[in-house]
Amino acid sequence: MPKQSELLLQIKIVALLRKSGFLVFSVPNGIFVPNAKTRNDLIKSGLLSGVSDLIILCSSGKSFFVELKTDKGVQSERQKWFENEIKDLGHTYLIWRSVRECSAWINKQKW
Repeated sequence: MPKQSELLLQIKIVALLRKSGFLVFSVPNGIFVPNAKTRNDLIKSGLLSGVSDLIILCSSGKSFFVELKTDKGVQSERQKWFENEIKDLGHTYLIWRSVRECSAWINKQKW
C-alpha cells in the first residue's frame, strides 16, 4: 500500500475523477505479499514493478497513467523506467502531487 499521505491523496483523486465521469482504476503493486511463492505467482501472472498508481481511460480512446507523489516524494528507478516505457509507446504519463493538479487536468479535458 502507498504511504498514508499518498493513500489519502489517491482516495481523494479517485473520488474526484469518478465523480467527473472518468473510468479510473489502480494497480496495487505496493500491496504486502507475505510469501515469496505468492509474490512469484503474481509476477508470473502480470504484476509489474514501477507501474503507475492510477490508470485513466477516456471515451476519446486516450489513456493516462498517473503517478501520485507527496510534495517531497520522488520516483523510484522502476517508476522512471515505467514512465519512459509509457511515453515511448505514445501514451501520456502524469505526476500529480495534489487534488488541485487533478482538478486542473479535468478542467482542460475536452468533452
